[in-house]
Amino acid sequence: AYNLSVVMEKVKDDLPVLVKNLKELSVNLNAVVKNNRVNINRTLVSLRKTTENLSRASYRLDKILADLESGKGTLGKLLKDEELYENVNEGVKALGKAGKVVEKTKLYIGLRGELYREGDSKGILSVRLVPDEKKYYLLEVVGDSRGRVYREEYLNGGEVVKKEFKPEFTLQYARNFSLFGRTLTLRGGLKESTGGLGVDYYLSSDKYLFADIWDFGRKDRPQDKNLKPNLQLGLHWYINRNLYVRFGGDDLLNAKLRGVFGGIGLEFVDEDLKYLLGGMSVPIR
Repeated sequence: AYNLSVVMEKVKDDLPVLVKNLKELSVNLNAVVKNNRVNINRTLVSLRKTTENLSRASYRLDKILADLESGKGTLGKLLKDEELYENVNEGVKALGKAGKVVEKTKLYIGLRGELYREGDSKGILSVRLVPDEKKYYLLEVVGDSRGRVYREEYLNGGEVVKKEFKPEFTLQYARNFSLFGRTLTLRGGLKESTGGLGVDYYLSSDKYLFADIWDFGRKDRPQDKNLKPNLQLGLHWYINRNLYVRFGGDDLLNAKLRGVFGGIGLEFVDEDLKYLLGGMSVPIR
């Protein structure tokens, strides 16, 4: 009873102060509302407009999605166009096939030297691109110690024969065929910067006979008239996976220039290059 009386006495003393504070708070709130009534009204109007805009945007979005679903409009027609879908699908398949072709393509890089009559020689850098077993593309850069011979004429009737030591290029397309159970390869294109044809006949996986004819309408020896094209026959023999030799007859259609030649070379496939770059030994054929 004593504690309750004390509490009641305390409340009785604090109640006037509490009432006074509440009155002051009410006055202050009224003043704040009165002073900011315009801003509050503007905020309410802005919120109402925002709500209306969101409602209209939602309606328009629903309408657009419905039009797309039904195939209306340019975009809707595109989305519903089965032919377009098929074309895109075929395009994706084509890209996939192209990727597979690149993945299957093998790259061979080689370097060889050849020695000819009278001490002449050739240095040849070769690149062979093999997309599949039926064909390949051959690119060679040839340095010939004999050079390309040409003739310069002067106004007074004189002339002088000069040699031009520039790289020559071989660029050929090759196609493989089956003949008597063995592979026959036909080649055509440029041979040492002139038109040329070639054929290879495989005796086994590591040996093949080759024939090349090129330089029709020859101008490499102006002092010799009516020269026939250069015909070369020989044997290409892989000693192992990367080392090979080749030898045969050169310029066989011209008795004056006819001779033999021999060469040795190295050839690496892209897998071998990975071994070399990785410091690993190259497997032997």
